[in-house]
Amino acid sequence: MTTTDSVSSEDWPRCAVLVGESDDRCHGVQLAGVDRCLAHLDAAELATFLSELFPGADLDVRGTTLDSELLIRLMQAFTPTGSPASRAQLGHADFTGATFTQNSYFTGAAFTQGASFRRATFALDACFGNATFTEVGDFTGASFAQNAYFTGATFTQGASFRRASFTLDAYFGDATFTESAYFTGAGFTQNAYFTGATFTQGASFGSATFTEDACFIDATFTTCERLGPLTAGQLDVRGAQFGVAVVVEAAAGEVSCQRARFSGGVELRVRHGRVGLAEVLLGAASSLGPSVSAHAGEAQVESWREMNGSLDDRPVLTSLRGTDVSELALTDVDLRWCRFAGAHHLDKLRIEATVRSRGRRGTAGSGGVPDGK
Repeated sequence: MTTTDSVSSEDWPRCAVLVGESDDRCHGVQLAGVDRCLAHLDAAELATFLSELFPGADLDVRGTTLDSELLIRLMQAFTPTGSPASRAQLGHADFTGATFTQNSYFTGAAFTQGASFRRATFALDACFGNATFTEVGDFTGASFAQNAYFTGATFTQGASFRRASFTLDAYFGDATFTESAYFTGAGFTQNAYFTGATFTQGASFGSATFTEDACFIDATFTTCERLGPLTAGQLDVRGAQFGVAVVVEAAAGEVSCQRARFSGGVELRVRHGRVGLAEVLLGAASSLGPSVSAHAGEAQVESWREMNGSLDDRPVLTSLRGTDVSELALTDVDLRWCRFAGAHHLDKLRIEATVRSRGRRGTAGSGGVPDGK
């Protein structure tokens, strides 16, 4: 049987226990020597199974339903004697298609080999704060129904959250992604916090959607060449550092770039949103213009237009205060609300295509959309 992203296409021997009104077989993988999954072992069998585990051992609980009590007992079995309870050490851990019915605690856990949570379902909070993934951490297609905590987590060999869904807030603050991090097609219904996160290589957020805020305040993108195209209520990269030339592309209500450092320059492609470029470092030739690739729903676009006072899908520039604009080009940008006061080298600012401007000499008057962040 070919494995796909469908939960119904398991390629493992399924538990013999019949569950549900349809008397379908349990989706959990059979454990060695029995015809049942971990969740359907009797007390004696479970005690024996747990006693045979040790720190660094492999674990296969594909398709298994796990409550908090069972998961805690599992983590205790992987914890070295004398180590804090939150320092479980697992070898290859396969939670593909598993269902966590209660809060799931992997705080501080060390996954020393590959860790798969593909298509896993987290019904309540998922806690991976300060966890370490020595090899790939794979959460492709995972579903987080409540908050997801990855604060301070370390992904050494890459991370995949492709097509993952986050119903409530997602916390990745101070997380470290040593190799590429993939959030392609991920959906964030509430806020996503990547505050202070480090992306050493690529950070793929193509087609990701953030209904509320995508927060990358003070994040570091060492060699990332593209962020987006994505959709967000607000894309916040205040204080973020980009080490090489980067394309940032978004359909958003607001893009906040105050104090961001674009050492290799930036190509900002923004659809609909107001853009704040106060106190920004532009280390090389940079530009701001419309995006043709990032899109948002009609209702969301209408709310952004009402909020920003915009007339079309062009970016609305709000501030250049404190920014050296000698390397900046504006192409098809709405400048009606822009405040140029405090910008440096305005005489070298390049304005191309059709730019709507209010007031004399291309300066914006007071009122309207507030100054960008």
